[in-house]
Amino acid sequence: MLASVSQHQREKNAEQTSNRMKGRMMNGYFVFAAPVGYRYKKTKSHGKLLTRDEPVASIIQEALVGYASGRFGTQAEVTRFLETQPDFPKDLPGGHIRQQKITNMLGRVIYAGYIEHEPWGIVRRKGHHEPTISLETFLKIQERKAAKTVAPMRKDLNEDFPLRGAVVCACCSQPVTACWSKSSTGKRYPYHWCQSRNCTEYRKNIPAQAIEAGFEDILKAMSPTPNLLDIVKTMLKSAWIQREDQAAAIKQAYKRDIA
Repeated sequence: MLASVSQHQREKNAEQTSNRMKGRMMNGYFVFAAPVGYRYKKTKSHGKLLTRDEPVASIIQEALVGYASGRFGTQAEVTRFLETQPDFPKDLPGGHIRQQKITNMLGRVIYAGYIEHEPWGIVRRKGHHEPTISLETFLKIQERKAAKTVAPMRKDLNEDFPLRGAVVCACCSQPVTACWSKSSTGKRYPYHWCQSRNCTEYRKNIPAQAIEAGFEDILKAMSPTPNLLDIVKTMLKSAWIQREDQAAAIKQAYKRDIA
């Protein structure tokens, strides 16, 4: 009887706790473990509320905005960026991060200031915590995740084919690949060709010299206006100052680790 009563009490306590968590979440409060970049802080008006955990929050903000804007072409580049940040928590030996962790982070709407939980039937709603990014940036991230990406940075990219990944087929608009072709005499020739099987130009070789010469002509024909040059200089200067601040922050973090 004592064991039965204790089990019944545990079940009722669990049910009451779950109901309280659901009710609090429906009111716009996150109730689970704080995601990376946030921590719980007790406040007078909201109770335990998610707040930005600096400097990790700013690092995540730069990573998410960078992926949405195209600064980071792939999720792997986001991972490499976060691995260079000493303040970002690592979960693998050697200072590495699991790729699944980055994928989950890119898909969490909580960083946009919203909460949701499908198992409880709680649809997306505005939360009371401070967002890390805007909802527009979050939606842009989801669009980029759903789209087929071509990695601009690959281990097999070399000086032989510098434009691989940046050239698309004129017929199907799919990225073309590149390879060396050897003639019967043993001489090697560089080619680009379309790898889309449904394309009429499938596997038709285009000499790499022709594509690179055309690209060079395009570059020569591009003449930026003085106003555009001023804007670019301002952007580069701002980015450089930001990198200097990041380098100083990383230096301080290393000093703390040494101490």
